Amino acid sequence: MDIKSHTELSILRAEKQLAELDSKRNELINRIKELRESLPKQRPPSHDAGD
Repeated sequence: MDIKSHTELSILRAEKQLAELDSKRNELINRIKELRESLPKQRPPSHDAGD
């Protein structure tokens, strides 16, 4: 296999992995949103606490 087709194959493989990771990332983002919405509402912690 020549360098050019090997490189193209590597790029295709990388793009496929990137697409898979991107969809996993979106799934995680959605899951986090769901979890946040299911949590009881709390007031945000103050920034100067514990100094």
